[in-house]
Amino acid sequence: MWKYFLPIILSFILIQSLRFFLKIRYAQSLKSCSNPNIYLGSEQNILLVGDSTVVGYGTPNCQITIPYYLALQLKANVEVIGQPGLTVESLLNYLKKYPPSRNSYNKVITLIGANDIMNITSFTEIENNLRKLVDRLRKYSSQLYVGHVGRMWYSDIFIFPFNIYIYYRTMKARQVYQKLSQEMKFTYLDMFHFNDHRCGKDYLKPKCKIDGLHFNQLGNQVWVNNIVSYINNT
Repeated sequence: MWKYFLPIILSFILIQSLRFFLKIRYAQSLKSCSNPNIYLGSEQNILLVGDSTVVGYGTPNCQITIPYYLALQLKANVEVIGQPGLTVESLLNYLKKYPPSRNSYNKVITLIGANDIMNITSFTEIENNLRKLVDRLRKYSSQLYVGHVGRMWYSDIFIFPFNIYIYYRTMKARQVYQKLSQEMKFTYLDMFHFNDHRCGKDYLKPKCKIDGLHFNQLGNQVWVNNIVSYINNT
């Protein structure tokens, strides 16, 4: 019986693999906001560091990005340090090369970890690097907020069986962040608990995404609303 079903199964896996890599290639072709830093002349200053999420990847208009909406809602200047594709470890190295412009900030927010989840970074390595990152960022503010993407496996990029792999790695990474948030006393931005009727679970409806992963204008607005709700309740 297997001789009849095996070609069908292999063809399905091949087609899904091709679809996955084509979507990833499209995601890699997107452009970022040219200057995501937002200066409002405020006395409040926020440092925002991380991967593609913080630099407005896929939204070249800098006035529809996460830094922009964060600055408006918190009435603060927002300095951004990051680039697409960074892992926790490479963000550490990036901060050495491009250190913050100030010695202190009112708040520090980091959104990092998606690329560790999609890559084969060991969870021990993620934990060790996240410890180092938290120690480094703590020098700039006692108010530290750390988050990563939520339910990535709902994305239409990750079709079976890839979504099972992403589900497992996301849940394990979440455990690492939760453990360290309690141990190192920072606020974990746990986006798993947020749903928004405009975007659904983890904002993965097409109207909130550009490519199945990166936010468009509406997705950025919803994401910032949830970050600010954490900040206002801590």
